[in-house]
Amino acid sequence: MMSRLLTRPSVRAWRRLLLVLLLTGPAAHGQVDSLVHVLERMAPGDTGRFKVMNRIARKLMMNQPDSALTWGNMLLEQARKEERTDRLAVTENLLGTIQELAGRRLEALAHFQEGLRLSQQLDRMDLEALIHGNIAHLHAVNGDLDAAVHSYRRSIASYQQLKDEAWAAGMMDGLANVYARKGALDSADQLYERAAEVLVRVGSTRHAALSRHAHAQLCMQTSRYEMARRLEREALAMIWDWDNDNIRCKILGGLFESLYQLDSLPQAIRYGGQALAIAERAGYRAQVADYSGILSRVFERSGQPDSALFHLQKHIAAKTEIDSKERKRAMDELQVRFESERKDAELALNRATMERRSLVMKMLVGGAIGLLIALLFFWRAFGERQRMTEELASANERMARALSDKELLLREIHHRVKNNLQMVGSLLRMQGRGIQDPVARDAVRDSQDRVRSMALIHQDLYQEDDVRGIDMPSYVDKLARGLIKSHGIDPGRIAIDLAVPPLRLDVDTAIPIGLILNELIVNALKHAFPDGRSGLLRISLQHQVDGLHLEVSDDGIGYSVAAVNSEGGAGFGLGMLRTFAEKLQAEHEMVEDQGTTVRLHIRNYKLAG
Repeated sequence: MMSRLLTRPSVRAWRRLLLVLLLTGPAAHGQVDSLVHVLERMAPGDTGRFKVMNRIARKLMMNQPDSALTWGNMLLEQARKEERTDRLAVTENLLGTIQELAGRRLEALAHFQEGLRLSQQLDRMDLEALIHGNIAHLHAVNGDLDAAVHSYRRSIASYQQLKDEAWAAGMMDGLANVYARKGALDSADQLYERAAEVLVRVGSTRHAALSRHAHAQLCMQTSRYEMARRLEREALAMIWDWDNDNIRCKILGGLFESLYQLDSLPQAIRYGGQALAIAERAGYRAQVADYSGILSRVFERSGQPDSALFHLQKHIAAKTEIDSKERKRAMDELQVRFESERKDAELALNRATMERRSLVMKMLVGGAIGLLIALLFFWRAFGERQRMTEELASANERMARALSDKELLLREIHHRVKNNLQMVGSLLRMQGRGIQDPVARDAVRDSQDRVRSMALIHQDLYQEDDVRGIDMPSYVDKLARGLIKSHGIDPGRIAIDLAVPPLRLDVDTAIPIGLILNELIVNALKHAFPDGRSGLLRISLQHQVDGLHLEVSDDGIGYSVAAVNSEGGAGFGLGMLRTFAEKLQAEHEMVEDQGTTVRLHIRNYKLAG
């Protein structure tokens, strides 16, 4: 909308300045140098110096606010020399804008208020209207919403009195944003509507489209999806011939999300596909991830699993790319910081060592001169040692902080791995829905269970305070109950008896044990309790002197131990069990006695450090 950063001695003049600011780019430095050269050739008393310094400050304020502030203060001094109240008012408003851009809001407010006082003294309503708008924005940023409402109203009234409808509509948009933050949705709706109507009437349809889109986003946040759909459609019609990928993608995306919330699936697919195509063409990776994820859910809801799977894969690829870039950036920043801290620590240590050696030499030389000088050097050595001790302590603190940052990054990596495993599980679940063969469908579900058992480990790693180990009692309990739930078994039908004392295992030990437990529990749930019969599942994991002892038993119907122990009698699951048992150097046996019991004696394991 209209830039609130411009001072405004007249409507036409400052609209030209808006265009200049929008077009200011890399050539700005050359333009500033040319203006400075022009200023150096002007006589000290030349009144044209004010205009040149004004242009220099404006060209610098967006990217170099501190340099602009220096020129602004010079401009203020020039206006005082000329005793021009109108130029003083313009300069105070400019200084307020520069201070706000530099993040110094209290100083900005003081300059705006002085500029407002001077413009009222001059009866300059155009400048007064603009400064009220600048003050309103500053109050809104500071969270003083009531004061922002008051200043916006003053600005709107002044612009309406000047019959400057475009700027009045711009201030209405700002006031609508404040009302939305206050929760006054009716007032915000009315102002958005009025602003758009005015902008359409004065021929600024593209600004009207942006106002409609902002209004629609407010409706989406407050679950008014039908109204959001209507507003986005109106915005889309206004910018249909505007060749701007960014705006078009945002409005199409807003319309797509509102249609999805309204369950208008065919239309949602249409506009979502258009928004996704623009995002992919323009390289907007965040929008690609968002829109493809929603499209996957739309296609799944509309009974098109292949399209749902295709867009889910696209969503995963985009998210993975974004996460990888963020992770790489974070790791690079952390590595640079870690190396810097390490080098600082090494330099501090080297400096301390060299100073200590130098101090010892000085003390030896001083001892030859006399006891008095020796005492003097001893006192100095004490102070130097204190200082070196403090430097070493500071270096150790920086090293500890860097190590803590690395641990935080490791926790984030486990979080990402857990998310990726959950996505793999979602893909398996979606793939399984289209499989008719019950054997193949069971195999896919078994793979889901195995992925879930590994995801639980990474989930525990990033949620626990200690990222170096897995709390086995909590993990085993969640694994067993999760498998019962995923197989659709009533928890009241099969009871679980856990005998797992407090024990933390290294992740390289916990993962194969988790997969072994997954296979044994799934086998018991599938085969031990047929026809809906009840029973008890016991799980024990004990740490003893000679190793870990793992036992899983049930009181079900049992099955042939001879067949299982034969060379060719094991399926994929039990074959995987034997493979992990070999990795853990574990002896295992199966016993059929009022049910089935599997025991493993694990020798190759590692406790959490």
